[in-house]
Amino acid sequence: MKKALALVMALALCALALCACGAPERESQTWELYVAAGMKKPMDVVAQRYMDETGDTININYSSSGALFSQIEQGQPCDLYFTADWLYVEKMEEIDLCEEKAGYLNDNVVLVVSESAKDKIKSFEDLTKEGVTIAICDVGAPVGLYAENGLRAMGLWDAAEKNVVTRPSTVNQAAIMVLQDEVDAACIFSSVANSNGLENVDVMTNEESGEIVFATVVVKGGNTKVAKEFVEFANKDENLKEFEKYGWVRYEK
Repeated sequence: MKKALALVMALALCALALCACGAPERESQTWELYVAAGMKKPMDVVAQRYMDETGDTININYSSSGALFSQIEQGQPCDLYFTADWLYVEKMEEIDLCEEKAGYLNDNVVLVVSESAKDKIKSFEDLTKEGVTIAICDVGAPVGLYAENGLRAMGLWDAAEKNVVTRPSTVNQAAIMVLQDEVDAACIFSSVANSNGLENVDVMTNEESGEIVFATVVVKGGNTKVAKEFVEFANKDENLKEFEKYGWVRYEK
C-alpha cells in the first residue's frame, strides 16, 4: 500500500514538473496594425496593454480607412486592419486579402459647432444658412460619406454643400478645425466628438446615414496568428470599455 501511494505521489510530482516546464514561452514579435484615425485614443491604450502583456512591438499606422486600404492594396505590410466602414471589408474581400472579418463597434454621425458659431448653428438644418462654414471629410474617410448620405436623406445636401469650405482627409482633422475655430461646424463621429470634448448639437440616425460599423480584417498573407490573438484581446470587456468611454457601442450581430 505504501509503495503504491509513493508511486502515485511520484507520478503526480512528475506531472507537475512537466506542467512547469510546459511549452516554451511565446516569443515576442513585431507586427503591423492599421487603424482608422478616429480610434487612436482608446487603441493606444489597448495596444499598449497588449504589448506589456506579450512583449510584442506593434507598429501602428493611423489614417483614414480609405488611405489605409490603398496602402494595403499597394502591397505595404499589414497584419490587422481596423476600418471605420464595412465597405472596406468588402473591398478587402474583392482583392482577396481578407483572411477573417468581424464587426467590432457601432457609431453615429453628429454635428459639432465651434465656440463662435454656437448661437447660429443648433441643428443640421442650420448648415444651409448663408455664410456658415462647414468641414465635411473627404469620402475616403468613411465619416465623409456617411455625413453626405445623411444630409442627402434629410434633403439638406444641395443647400449645405455650398457652405463646405474644406474636405479634410481624417475625422480627427475635422474635429481640430472646430476646436480651433477654423470652421463653424463639422459632421464627425460621436466617438471623436467625445474624445475631443466637443458637445454634439444634433445626431444623425442610422436610417439617415446608414449603419456605421467599425470592423476588423485579418489580412491574408500576414501574421494571421498574432492578428487573430489581438482581435480576441481587443474584444475583452476591459478593452471594449476603453472604446465605450468615447461613445462607441459594441457591435452586435
